[in-house]
Amino acid sequence: MSIRLYVGNLPKDVERDELQELLKDAGDDLSIKIVTDRKTGKCRGFAFVTVETDEEADKIIASYDGQAFKDANLKVEKAQPRKKRMRLRLRQPVAVVVVETAHVVAVNRPRVCA
Repeated sequence: MSIRLYVGNLPKDVERDELQELLKDAGDDLSIKIVTDRKTGKCRGFAFVTVETDEEADKIIASYDGQAFKDANLKVEKAQPRKKRMRLRLRQPVAVVVVETAHVVAVNRPRVCA
Protein backbone atom coordinates (compact mmCIF):
# COMPACT_ATOMS: atom_id res chain seq x y z
CA MET A 1 0.00 0.00 0.00
CA SER A 2 1.47 3.35 -1.01
CA ILE A 3 1.53 6.36 1.30
CA ARG A 4 1.18 9.96 0.07
CA LEU A 5 3.12 12.68 1.82
CA TYR A 6 2.41 16.41 1.61
CA VAL A 7 5.49 18.58 1.17
CA GLY A 8 4.64 22.22 1.78
CA ASN A 9 6.29 25.63 1.94
CA LEU A 10 8.08 25.12 -1.36
CA PRO A 11 9.35 28.13 -3.30
CA LYS A 12 7.52 29.08 -6.52
CA ASP A 13 10.57 28.38 -8.69
CA VAL A 14 11.25 24.82 -7.50
CA GLU A 15 11.75 22.11 -10.13
CA ARG A 16 11.05 18.40 -9.79
CA ASP A 17 14.75 17.55 -10.21
CA GLU A 18 15.68 19.84 -7.29
CA LEU A 19 13.16 18.18 -5.02
CA GLN A 20 14.29 14.74 -6.15
CA GLU A 21 17.90 15.71 -5.41
CA LEU A 22 16.90 16.86 -1.93
CA LEU A 23 15.09 13.58 -1.23
CA LYS A 24 17.76 11.30 -2.78
CA ASP A 25 18.75 9.87 0.63
CA ALA A 26 15.15 8.73 1.20
CA GLY A 27 15.31 6.23 -1.66
CA ASP A 28 15.05 5.85 -5.41
CA ASP A 29 11.48 4.54 -5.59
CA LEU A 30 9.82 7.89 -4.78
CA SER A 31 7.07 9.33 -6.91
CA ILE A 32 7.09 13.15 -6.83
CA LYS A 33 4.26 15.37 -8.08
CA ILE A 34 4.73 19.15 -7.82
CA VAL A 35 1.40 20.97 -7.96
CA THR A 36 1.57 23.85 -10.44
CA ASP A 37 -0.61 26.81 -11.33
CA ARG A 38 -2.55 26.26 -14.57
CA LYS A 39 -1.91 29.75 -15.92
CA THR A 40 1.72 30.39 -14.96
CA GLY A 41 3.05 26.83 -14.73
CA LYS A 42 4.89 27.73 -11.51
CA CYS A 43 4.78 25.72 -8.31
CA ARG A 44 1.81 26.50 -6.06
CA GLY A 45 4.00 25.96 -3.00
CA PHE A 46 3.44 22.27 -2.35
CA ALA A 47 4.03 18.80 -3.73
CA PHE A 48 3.10 15.19 -3.05
CA VAL A 49 5.61 12.39 -2.57
CA THR A 50 4.45 8.78 -2.71
CA VAL A 51 6.35 6.03 -0.91
CA GLU A 52 5.68 2.32 -0.52
CA THR A 53 5.53 1.78 3.24
CA ASP A 54 4.62 3.55 6.48
CA GLU A 55 8.20 3.09 7.71
CA GLU A 56 9.58 4.98 4.69
CA ALA A 57 6.98 7.71 5.20
CA ASP A 58 7.84 8.10 8.88
CA LYS A 59 11.55 8.21 8.05
CA ILE A 60 11.04 10.98 5.47
CA ILE A 61 8.83 12.99 7.84
CA ALA A 62 11.39 12.72 10.64
CA SER A 63 14.28 13.63 8.32
CA TYR A 64 12.83 16.46 6.25
CA ASP A 65 10.06 18.16 8.27
CA GLY A 66 11.43 21.60 9.22
CA GLN A 67 14.54 21.25 7.04
CA ALA A 68 15.72 24.43 5.33
CA PHE A 69 15.30 24.41 1.55
CA LYS A 70 15.89 27.55 -0.54
CA ASP A 71 15.39 29.99 2.37
CA ALA A 72 12.25 28.24 3.66
CA ASN A 73 11.55 25.45 6.15
CA LEU A 74 9.76 22.48 4.60
CA LYS A 75 6.53 21.12 6.03
CA VAL A 76 6.32 17.36 5.54
CA GLU A 77 3.37 15.29 6.78
CA LYS A 78 1.07 12.49 5.69
CA ALA A 79 -1.41 13.79 3.12
CA GLN A 80 -5.08 14.03 4.02
CA PRO A 81 -7.48 12.15 1.73
CA ARG A 82 -9.16 14.30 -0.91
CA LYS A 83 -12.71 15.35 -0.18
CA LYS A 84 -15.24 14.67 -2.89
CA ARG A 85 -16.68 17.82 -4.37
CA MET A 86 -20.30 17.80 -5.37
CA ARG A 87 -21.16 19.91 -8.38
CA LEU A 88 -24.68 21.06 -9.09
CA ARG A 89 -25.39 21.19 -12.79
CA LEU A 90 -28.61 22.45 -14.25
CA ARG A 91 -29.58 20.75 -17.46
CA GLN A 92 -32.00 23.41 -18.64
CA PRO A 93 -32.28 27.12 -17.90
CA VAL A 94 -34.90 27.74 -15.27
CA ALA A 95 -36.88 30.95 -15.05
CA VAL A 96 -38.56 31.85 -11.78
CA VAL A 97 -41.13 34.62 -11.95
CA VAL A 98 -42.64 36.14 -8.85
CA VAL A 99 -45.88 37.99 -9.53
CA GLU A 100 -47.38 40.44 -7.08
CA THR A 101 -50.65 42.16 -8.01
CA ALA A 102 -50.17 41.74 -11.76
CA HIS A 103 -46.68 43.31 -11.78
CA VAL A 104 -43.53 41.28 -12.47
CA VAL A 105 -41.28 41.77 -9.49
CA ALA A 106 -38.28 39.58 -10.31
CA VAL A 107 -37.04 37.22 -13.01
CA ASN A 108 -34.18 34.95 -12.04
CA ARG A 109 -32.27 32.96 -14.65
CA PRO A 110 -29.51 30.82 -13.06
CA ARG A 111 -26.37 30.14 -15.05
CA VAL A 112 -26.05 26.77 -16.72
CA CYS A 113 -22.80 24.92 -16.16
CA ALA A 114 -21.39 23.24 -19.22
